[in-house]
Amino acid sequence: MKKALIVDDNEQNLYLLQTVLTGQGYDVLTAANGVEALERARSDLPTSLSPISSCR
Repeated sequence: MKKALIVDDNEQNLYLLQTVLTGQGYDVLTAANGVEALERARSDLPTSLSPISSCR
């Protein structure tokens, strides 16, 4: 199964992306900030990383 780690401080964005990606067959992890994201990435090491950035 493909995995995705979503990092966003907006809870609605996290929910939306998690819902969409789960529906596409991803195992989704979420984090509200960079520190939390690093902790999640270290505990569940991905095989590859593909950063996606959104500018506000």
